[in-house]
Amino acid sequence: MRFLSMKKYIMTSLGLALFSQIITAQTEENVENKNIEQSEVIAKLVELKKTTGLNENLDKIYTIQIFSGKKDNAMVALKEVKEKHPELLSNIYYEYPNYKIKIGKYRNRLEADKELLSIKEEYPHAFIINPKR
Repeated sequence: MRFLSMKKYIMTSLGLALFSQIITAQTEENVENKNIEQSEVIAKLVELKKTTGLNENLDKIYTIQIFSGKKDNAMVALKEVKEKHPELLSNIYYEYPNYKIKIGKYRNRLEADKELLSIKEEYPHAFIINPKR
């Protein structure tokens, strides 16, 4: 009886090993024969990203801070900015101890200064945030 159960064990083990080899061979065959098709839009976006070189200049972007204060006031000011200037990129950030609203992303100081002149009329305390050094 012991011999029969050992025989079943060996046969089952060999069957499982053979089955796993067949499955592995089939999955390798499927992987080798698969062609991944990429949309033309994605290819164009990747090329555009390469040409703009934004990765190199992320630390050289100027922004304009227009508000610093408590969360409730910051949320009201952010809503107001988005209504008045929907074309400007505006975000709220938390930097201890205040919430801050920053608008725009400018590649150089000249662009930021031009925008600051028009923003100063509505937000007299606005100023340019220098890029990280």
